[in-house]
Amino acid sequence: MMRIGITIGDPAGIGPEVIIKSINILKKIKGFRFIVFTPVGFLKEYARRTNKDVLLPVASSIEDTEKKIEVLEVIDKFPFRLGIPSAITGDAAYRIIKKAIHHALNKKIDALVTAPVSKYAINLTGRKFTGHTEILERMTGVKDVLMLFVSPGLKIGVVTTHIGLRNVSRNITEEKIVSKLHLLVDGLKRYFSVNHPAIGVSALNPHAGEGGYIGNEEIKIIEPAIRKARSQGIKIDGPFPSDTILLKRKKYDALLFMYHDQAMIPVKLLSWGKNVNVTIGLPFVRTSPDHGTGFDIAGKDIASPDSFIEAAKLACRMAK
Repeated sequence: MMRIGITIGDPAGIGPEVIIKSINILKKIKGFRFIVFTPVGFLKEYARRTNKDVLLPVASSIEDTEKKIEVLEVIDKFPFRLGIPSAITGDAAYRIIKKAIHHALNKKIDALVTAPVSKYAINLTGRKFTGHTEILERMTGVKDVLMLFVSPGLKIGVVTTHIGLRNVSRNITEEKIVSKLHLLVDGLKRYFSVNHPAIGVSALNPHAGEGGYIGNEEIKIIEPAIRKARSQGIKIDGPFPSDTILLKRKKYDALLFMYHDQAMIPVKLLSWGKNVNVTIGLPFVRTSPDHGTGFDIAGKDIASPDSFIEAAKLACRMAK
């Protein structure tokens, strides 16, 4: 039976709540066991504070997990307040991620589903942290990864991830675009049974640069990258203006956008609650829900588990 690891995200956020609300669904997924990585006594304490009726068995080690869903207590107990991010919760979230990645690299788990963390809280610890995608790339030692958003009828990758908008242009290169395209094509073939993917690529500038009058990244970087990828056997079109490319989405198996919000705005508008963040290019499967830590609603029993459930289901399908 395959094992799926789950991290709780920031302990003060809604990660624990959506995990607890997903338990009955996860129990029905055949062929998989789920291991929740937590601090010592955390879920019991969380359940007490939020009046949840949850009692999961605690495994003594990853090798001893035999139940459908078990808790693996990987760091010591610590104080926390629901809805209040801090260096303490950031440190806990970061150390849990590291433990989970370690187990995935050592093939103790077959896939990893990560609840949302707070970049703010982790940076309070003195660590330079920009997101799950970046730490997964660094800790696994892979050459490159692709952030891919997956929802019914829509798959969108991005060239740049968690960087400021003023830094986007300088981080878009021909080499990087071609690398992301190969990751996208390989991921579609390997995990989604798309044998001959067709990819649509967005522009960076309004109106695709208007022939260079608004911006020249399309002419100098994106178009040469598309020609190079096409010469390497990738079926690809573009660059299309980012405000109209979604109208063409049914022609393509996936789209590639230049930066984070360029992709996330249409993704969340079209697929809220059904979208999953996938990291392509790792030596193991990793998925995550499409929402953040939700500190403002933590502990109020109103967080929806839908996206987390979709992330867990997709991790199982990809792991197979």
